[in-house]
Amino acid sequence: MTFEDQRPFLTSVSNALGSFYVFSAPINKDNSNFKNSPLIVPTFYNMAFQSAKSGIIALSVGTNSTITVDQLLSKDEIISVISADEKGEKFIP
Repeated sequence: MTFEDQRPFLTSVSNALGSFYVFSAPINKDNSNFKNSPLIVPTFYNMAFQSAKSGIIALSVGTNSTITVDQLLSKDEIISVISADEKGEKFIP
């Protein structure tokens, strides 16, 4: 989905486990008419349908959840989880 000037409004990143969707702008009434568009229901339906491949639709902060990371690591490589806030907290799961 794109703006009139062809910049992306909604984009996705997909892998074997599912898809991740990102809106490039808020979807509130002040910023766009997307909420009133006839495209909103089929868009969210398709987002949910595509995300269902992994069985994970959403994760909540503060709850325990198991996720699969589709990454091939060499013997000495590790995966770190880093917070996106200004603290930049980091841990190795």
